[in-house]
Amino acid sequence: MEFDYIDNVPIIRATVTNKDKEMSIYFFVDSGADITMIPISAAKRLGFTKWDNKLLFAEGVGGGKIPYFIRKVNISVGNKKFESEIACALSDDVPFLFGRKSFNGTICFNEKRKKIIFNE
Repeated sequence: MEFDYIDNVPIIRATVTNKDKEMSIYFFVDSGADITMIPISAAKRLGFTKWDNKLLFAEGVGGGKIPYFIRKVNISVGNKKFESEIACALSDDVPFLFGRKSFNGTICFNEKRKKIIFNE
C-alpha cells in the first residue's frame, strides 16, 4: 500500500475502532516510535474511560516522560484492517503517532516521491 504525504509530511488517515466506537484519525507515521500513541481525549472518545494502575512511561524527544496505558483496538489503513495495541497517553499534549508495531510488516518512506509505503 502506498500513501501520499499530506502537506509534505508522512501522515496517514486511519480508522481506529473499539467495540462500537470509531474515530477517523490523521496519524504522523513515526519510524522511531515502537507503538501507536493517541492523546487521552481520543482514548476517552473511543470508550477508554478507566485504566488500571499499570501505567507505563514513554520518553519524549526532549527527555520528558509521558505516562500511558495500553489497549487493543482495530485499525483500518487503506484496504487493510488489523488488531493492534495502542498507547493511550494521559495527556493531550502528545500528537497522534503511528508506530512500527501497529503494522505487521515494513514501513518505508520515499522522500523523493513523498510517499509512505507499507509492505507485508
